[in-house]
Amino acid sequence: MGIRNLAYCVLDVPTDSSLPKLVAWKRIAVSSAPVPNNDKSELAAKVEKESFEPPVLSAAAFKLLRKTLLPHNPTHILIERQRFRSMGSPKILEWTVRVNMLESMIYAILLTLREEGAWNGTVVPIAPGKVGPFWLEGEEDTAALEEAETRESSPSSKVKTKTRNAKLAKALNKGAKIDLVRNWLAVGDRVGVDSANVEALVKAYLDKWDKKPGGVKGKRPPKDAVATIEKMGKLDDLADSLLQGMAFIQWDENKRIAREEGISTLLEPTAK
Repeated sequence: MGIRNLAYCVLDVPTDSSLPKLVAWKRIAVSSAPVPNNDKSELAAKVEKESFEPPVLSAAAFKLLRKTLLPHNPTHILIERQRFRSMGSPKILEWTVRVNMLESMIYAILLTLREEGAWNGTVVPIAPGKVGPFWLEGEEDTAALEEAETRESSPSSKVKTKTRNAKLAKALNKGAKIDLVRNWLAVGDRVGVDSANVEALVKAYLDKWDKKPGGVKGKRPPKDAVATIEKMGKLDDLADSLLQGMAFIQWDENKRIAREEGISTLLEPTAK
């Protein structure tokens, strides 16, 4: 969820046991900063400030749903739950309030469309803190260890150490999720691709991952591919959207297994 960095994916789940299909996968800007006119005669003109007032943001939210998401006829729309504070900070940032406002508007618009009969689907809030540990075993233990180390520090450095450890844990978790999605896409045993546009984005994702520190160094991609890679921006938003969608699918499957075969089946080491 974001205003300038909003990532979404559309997953088609077959009725048989085949893999979910990735139909759409994008990172877009719901609202972008105004850009000055390139005409030299207009360089001195004052650029209108980007507005985040409710009338402007609500129009952007409605356009996002009506023009981008709902044309896919989704049965479920998963929305990443937003927080008011990050890493225990006592402050609530203005940008956080804006994103939370967008989140509320999306819920309100979807409820209105459903009540008016314009869309017949289900909205599901997704807690991002539950998705990471579900896919990345050991993340909770790492976070707990860092928290214990923080408690043992001196009172004067306690807050500073906790913030530093929280940032480190967040960075490690983000990188692990990006790597996991990269492996899914490279191997192709978790999710399939059902669109030429998605195939191009998957290739760009893999190429950009290969360029990052620790990535696999291969041949330099063609010039046209380089432009696509640079345009992608960060990979974490794309990775999060796919992981959250896949987690919901797996959770729903786990519920079915629990009903039909019993909860003990899910407690086996190989169960996910």
